[in-house]
Order: sequence, then structure tokens, then C-alpha cells
Amino acid sequence: MTATDVAPEIDAPAPPAPARRLPWGRIGGATLPPLVALLAGWAMLAYRSGATGAQLVNPSTWARWDSGQYLRISRIGFFASYDCTSRQLPPKPPQGVVLLCGNAGWFPGYPGGVRQLSDLTHLSIPVMSLIVAWTCWFLVLVVMWQLLADARSVPTRWLCLLVAAFFPGQVYFAALFPISLAVAGLLACLYF
Repeated sequence: MTATDVAPEIDAPAPPAPARRLPWGRIGGATLPPLVALLAGWAMLAYRSGATGAQLVNPSTWARWDSGQYLRISRIGFFASYDCTSRQLPPKPPQGVVLLCGNAGWFPGYPGGVRQLSDLTHLSIPVMSLIVAWTCWFLVLVVMWQLLADARSVPTRWLCLLVAAFFPGQVYFAALFPISLAVAGLLACLYF
């Protein structure tokens, strides 16, 4: 008989229980990096806009030439008319063609959502347009961060997130414009 045959079996110590993550830890891990990216991207746009102080949160600072169309649709809805003014017609309209003028060709989701939220919160339509655009911009970055969860490394994940926050067309995410809502919806379709 050898010493190993008579040695008592020793139970290996149980592995420690995994630490429980508190719910706000998961939420912070999912939203803090996108929030940092959003603030960095917004700060760059704010710096480049030349606006200062309260102008930085003024909806007119973030309006583009076609933002007025979306604000008008939010206020009064869509319209179409055969009575076109010369200003509404193309420079050389085709002969014998009946033209329809109005805003019926614009996207309905953004102005419809803005109108509903404005009625619900009693905020003005331009202010609610800015809130919707910036919230959807944040959601774009949150979903992008989640889609990058399987990235090679954390620096790669951060780099991709910052590219999303600083790409040249990001100005339309901050503008009174439906692109942030559309991209947030598209990325959500990919994620879910």
C-alpha cells in the first residue's frame, strides 16, 4: 500500500459565486460609453456651429433648410394641391403634365411622432423636434455599442463607436431632421 492509496480525498474548494451585477451597473455599462460619445460628438458640432450659451440648445441653431418642412407637417399635417405657384414649379416643367404641389412626399414618422409627443408634453414643436432628434441620436449610439459587443477588443469597440459619433454626416443626427430616427430604427432591426 502506498501513501497515495491511504491519503484521504480532499474536496477542492468550491469556486466563488459570481458577483451579482446591480441593474444600474448593466444600464451604465450599456449607456455610459454611448453617452460619452454623444457628448463628444455634440461638443464638436457645438464648437463648429459658432453658437454660444443658450443658442446651443435653441432649435433654430440646429435647423437645416428642410427642417421647416418637417415642422410644418408637425403643425398642420400633409397637404397636396394642383394649384401650384410659379415658385413651387420646377424651372422648366414638362408640357401637358399636371403637377401636384405640397409636402405629401416627406417622411411621416418623424413629424407624426413629434406632434404626438408635443401634444403629450405641452412642449413646442421645435423643442420636441430637437429632443426627438437628440434622443434618437443617443439611441443610435447605444444600439451601435450593443452591436459591437463581440468586437475583438474594448479599444476596437470604442474606436467604432467614436467613428459613429464623429462621421461627417452626424450633423443630421443633431439637426431637426428624421435621419437619427431612421438610423435608430434600422439598427434596432439589426439588433433585435
